[in-house]
Amino acid sequence: MSLPKIASLNIDVDPLVSYYEIYGVNQKLSSDDPLYLKAIPRFLKFLKRLDIKSTFFITARSFSENTISMLKEIKREGHEIASHSFSHDYHLILNSHEKIKKDIEENFSFLQNAADENPIGFRAPGYNISKELLTILRQAGYRYDSSLLHSRTYLYGKAFFIALQKIIGKETASVIYKNPDLDYTYKPYRIRKTKKTNDNNAELIEFPITSVFSIPFIGTSIILLPRFILKFLISQLQRREFINIELHIIDFADATDSHLFEPILKIHPGLRIPSSKKEESISYVVTALKQKGYSFKTLAECTELF
Repeated sequence: MSLPKIASLNIDVDPLVSYYEIYGVNQKLSSDDPLYLKAIPRFLKFLKRLDIKSTFFITARSFSENTISMLKEIKREGHEIASHSFSHDYHLILNSHEKIKKDIEENFSFLQNAADENPIGFRAPGYNISKELLTILRQAGYRYDSSLLHSRTYLYGKAFFIALQKIIGKETASVIYKNPDLDYTYKPYRIRKTKKTNDNNAELIEFPITSVFSIPFIGTSIILLPRFILKFLISQLQRREFINIELHIIDFADATDSHLFEPILKIHPGLRIPSSKKEESISYVVTALKQKGYSFKTLAECTELF
């Protein structure tokens, strides 16, 4: 018997200061993060219109007393809250065991206190996952990870961007790390402790982020690619039993939301596109997949299916 066709639409709630760090902008936020104040409510309305539930990967770093209410609103709407680390440090996996563990524990405590949520899912900043981090997640009782992005196109693009930043004399927080102990596949699977050990009872499930022909099927691609290419990619993806679409909260930002976007307005792909146009592209993908028989689930719900 074949498995049902499942899709997940999930979102990384990266703080704006993380984009400053990627693009080498030496500036701090002068007020509350506009991604929390404007983009989160916009995404919640978008989900309600499409009648689907989503997983929000949250990092505590930039939440304030004025924006923390967004977490309660996410939960009230019936969405899943998962962990995206406390600091959103792109070098997290290069730290010591104790420092990684502290970061994971701090974000867990934050989500417990701020949203009365015990997260069971994790996504690493920058898709950088390590054996050490996976061990810590297991020990902390997490049920799944969703950090794996199988895309040479993304890796080459990231390497080019890092090199370019060095050439123009700007530092970037971005880093490339590939874990040799992970299976680079498109299907959900239970993570073995090592490739040499057949651990069919492994407790931690990996939900890889979808790519097709090495193109990451994420918010940036969906927003920037022409509609006829999106249609073709969807026609190829419909053969798969599971599709995991990762968005970023900045995908729902509008340049007019805040002056704080100005330092990265000319750099970040898609930020100058009106939020209504970006929503149209993402809505097109969701609607097309629904028409092809996909049922949208949170990643927590997916742990019961795979």
